[in-house]
Amino acid sequence: MSSAARPVSRLALRWSRWVTTPAMLLVWAFGLALATEGRWFADIWLQAKLAFVVFLSALHGVQSGALRRWAGGRQPAPLAAAAGAAPLALACLTVIAFLAVTKLA
Repeated sequence: MSSAARPVSRLALRWSRWVTTPAMLLVWAFGLALATEGRWFADIWLQAKLAFVVFLSALHGVQSGALRRWAGGRQPAPLAAAAGAAPLALACLTVIAFLAVTKLA
């Protein structure tokens, strides 16, 4: 890694640790509380939505690991794999929002 990329990678890692991860945990907590309050766990739309949310959380974990390796000076994941994650995450977010708003499945 070039010396110019090191501060950027450390800043990205700090953002991930202090903003992205806590936000994801809060969304999980509030989402589960809302699903419990609405008694939606038996509904198929929520089960489908949870499958996408679990996949998106796993993708976050993979990306966090790659970011830690990059900030540590090791070679990051190939660009093709990193570039493929953004459209995949956007597709998951679109399906999650659609299911939450329409409650269909």
